[in-house]
Amino acid sequence: QIPAAEKYLSEAARALDAHSSDDPSAAGLRGVLYTNLATFAAMQGETPTALELARQAYPLLPRSDPSTEARVLHAMGMAEYYSGHMDAAEQAYARAVSLAKSANNRNLGDDVAACQALALLSSGHAQRGRQLCEQALAESGAGQDRPSMSAVHMAYGEILYAQNDLQAAAEALDAGLELGRKANWPHVLWRGFAILSAVKSCQGDISGAQEALCQFERVAQRYNNPVVNEWLEP
Repeated sequence: QIPAAEKYLSEAARALDAHSSDDPSAAGLRGVLYTNLATFAAMQGETPTALELARQAYPLLPRSDPSTEARVLHAMGMAEYYSGHMDAAEQAYARAVSLAKSANNRNLGDDVAACQALALLSSGHAQRGRQLCEQALAESGAGQDRPSMSAVHMAYGEILYAQNDLQAAAEALDAGLELGRKANWPHVLWRGFAILSAVKSCQGDISGAQEALCQFERVAQRYNNPVVNEWLEP
């Protein structure tokens, strides 16, 4: 619900503007504001804006806040990814994963690890991406059912599909989609359904492929994200 969130961020910006510029707490809060705006811009494919906001945010954040620092790098990674700069994206994601782990922010760590794996896949390093997913799954332990693991399962499924391990890909995607449905997360579900449709088609399950494609279209229309909408174009 990015438009609704942006309204709150506008209010936060106005409140910060009313503070004295020498207020020591204002700089850190403005860094958080820019972090959120950078994330939203990256999600919508506005890559130059996302990178500029992330660069503004980074020096404002206290080094005692590794979780927010990881989120800035996550936004940078997304912007680089959607710009086609996979090496830069993978490097930003790798740093974000490390920071998320140090902050014990498992949800963010799961999400960024999945993004890093997909960046590795796109840069021709599918096996490294696969190993990253398998490591994340192994480390999750009893937390495999937390919603954020849906992103890891989905990335794993996409990599397995690229490696033509179709049955394992379908199983990974099904696991990710189940968690994504429970959390009602269209930002994760859309890609999972799209890849599942391709997997089902390769397996000769045409009705299954069509059903997954219909689910993708429904989720994508609800999400209404410019980057995702490009996948809807014929």
